[in-house]
Amino acid sequence: MDVSEVEKSRVWIVRGRAYFGDREPFYVVYFVKSSGRYFCTCYSKHKLYGHFRMRNVCTHVGSVILWRMLRGELNEDGI
Repeated sequence: MDVSEVEKSRVWIVRGRAYFGDREPFYVVYFVKSSGRYFCTCYSKHKLYGHFRMRNVCTHVGSVILWRMLRGELNEDGI
């Protein structure tokens, strides 16, 4: 319920949850095929601890990965 895909474009909107420490009402997660990585708007260098979140997997990217796994959308490479 917290994840919705934007027109099959490898971009997802994830609702922010205050009890997870989210300060925004939503976050945008996108997949960059050339690097094989997911990125989230919470990784912004202008956000508190953004640089730390980029080195790990934030809950927003984790939510998208889990959502895609449950839908059977991930291939063997996790893409």
